[in-house]
Amino acid sequence: MQYKIVYAVYGLLLLGFIVWSFVGRKDKIKELWKLAVWVLIILILVMVYSYIPDMRNRIAVELFPYMAIDTGDALMIKRANDGHFYVQASLNGHKITFLIDTGATSTVIPLGYAKKIGIDVDSLKFNRLYKTANGNKMNAIAMIDEFAMGDMVLCNKNIVVTNTKDATPLLGISSLRELVKYEIEGDVMLLYTPHRNTVRDCHIGK
Repeated sequence: MQYKIVYAVYGLLLLGFIVWSFVGRKDKIKELWKLAVWVLIILILVMVYSYIPDMRNRIAVELFPYMAIDTGDALMIKRANDGHFYVQASLNGHKITFLIDTGATSTVIPLGYAKKIGIDVDSLKFNRLYKTANGNKMNAIAMIDEFAMGDMVLCNKNIVVTNTKDATPLLGISSLRELVKYEIEGDVMLLYTPHRNTVRDCHIGK
């Protein structure tokens, strides 16, 4: 990291020299002073981002909503404007954004998403009754080869498929219980994922 800072300073100094070469004599001191201020600001930002992990993670969470930021110990997720937490997971190599629902028993995706990740939807049997906030629904069970979230990769995982068109993908207890733990700190949720399997493991022998 120290080398990156040095290279950044050299780059800014080179840029400053080029600018200085094209301005008049009276303006050179003024322009060099401006450059020095910008160098100082950039150095401070680089140092803060590099050496204060918690602040770095918080900034990343703000910049990349719905993306779980890997802090080294856990996945960090910021609460969305609607008050919920969302996280991206990879199902059979396809990224899906889930609403984290600790009140839902299962992990659920709508029929359209099932087609997208390669599930044979024509073979699904919608014969499982589930009680939801919007009433009882007949859903189907499907198995996917891989479910990846952070360091956690689950092979041959069962998920629920609903034929409700406007349904939101839900990450329920069936997936959350695979975590080491999860907790909420203010507007941030931390998911502690175990180091389990790799995507390649899910395809051995297939």
